[in-house]
Amino acid sequence: HGASIYGFYLQTAQIEFEEAVRRRKEVAEKDCGEIGLAEKSNPTAGEKIKEQKTKVCGGIYEENSCFMYCTY
Repeated sequence: HGASIYGFYLQTAQIEFEEAVRRRKEVAEKDCGEIGLAEKSNPTAGEKIKEQKTKVCGGIYEENSCFMYCTY
């Protein structure tokens, strides 16, 4: 009996985890878009944003890709 409850909690945790990962990815993509736009219009502004995001998220921003390891 207790096993099914445990299984349910595991499943719920898994779903919540996947949700969080997906949200984080969306945020990272949005952030990358912002950085890209800023770099196009004003390279120094792009650098500033990149720096801020990297500090906040401990992200690694590379030329055509953007990895953000944010913890909310």
